[in-house]
Amino acid sequence: EARAVISTGKPDIRQLLCLGWSPDGQLLATGDSLGTASIWDTQRVLSSRDESQRSEDEALPSENELTTASALITSVRLSDCGPINCVAWMPSATGTGEIGVEQQVAIGCQKGTIRLHAVTSTMVGDSPGEVRRMDHSSAAAVNHCAFTPDGRNILAVYEDGSFKEWPASSSSAAGVASKAVHPGSCHDIAICSDGGTTMVSVSS
Repeated sequence: EARAVISTGKPDIRQLLCLGWSPDGQLLATGDSLGTASIWDTQRVLSSRDESQRSEDEALPSENELTTASALITSVRLSDCGPINCVAWMPSATGTGEIGVEQQVAIGCQKGTIRLHAVTSTMVGDSPGEVRRMDHSSAAAVNHCAFTPDGRNILAVYEDGSFKEWPASSSSAAGVASKAVHPGSCHDIAICSDGGTTMVSVSS
């Protein structure tokens, strides 16, 4: 049984393509087919639901009552992005979930860019600041991306079969040459917790 449902409460032509939890488990990043990235504070939804359960006289909130107003922190339509295929949060060194602490999320786009944005749980209504933009030379779609365990680099796999490593810091070099190129497409990537082993899913 679902503990809560996050819904806009209205019909929508967008398709939700990806989502990911922040390291502290409080924030949820989503990306849709229209190129909109949204950050949700799930604790607000769960707290609201738990509060309603305390009173036997009040009915549980319906799906439509768990709306954008109660959970949405910020949402931004990314230009020159296309559909958002993946999101990945930078690993947290502390994982304390302290309110207002800045966290960074990478957003992988259909048009070959990865956008790194900074967000906090207290930035309601404000646009997430873009920290870094990483453009693939062939503009092939970013199918999946993930941070290395130390948070210093972002690994990404692309529709054209390339596999690139990008420094997450805006002060670093523009990018690292492709680690490997497959004649087909690269679809998914998984990094071992020791940072020394990477698995890539490919198709011809």
